[in-house]
Amino acid sequence: ILILWGNEKERKIAQILSEKTGSIKTEFLKFNELFKIIEFSKFIITSDTLSLHIADVVKKKSIGIFGPTNLDRNGSLNRSSISIYKNFH
Repeated sequence: ILILWGNEKERKIAQILSEKTGSIKTEFLKFNELFKIIEFSKFIITSDTLSLHIADVVKKKSIGIFGPTNLDRNGSLNRSSISIYKNFH
């Protein structure tokens, strides 16, 4: 299952991708649902989004995938997490 967090426009795009691939089941969650899933997970893989920062709060292992951003400012604060970073400059 691919769990997505986003606005209505992103929900529509995800639905189209899901229908075209036929292999991705998407679930859109409310904040409290996302929080509980992360809280009870062993680890998460995510981009630099709210889910990464929730994982920090509940001290879950994570793999954070970053683009051109400042890892010192936006990266995970959890020492057991891994950041994958690509500098596009």
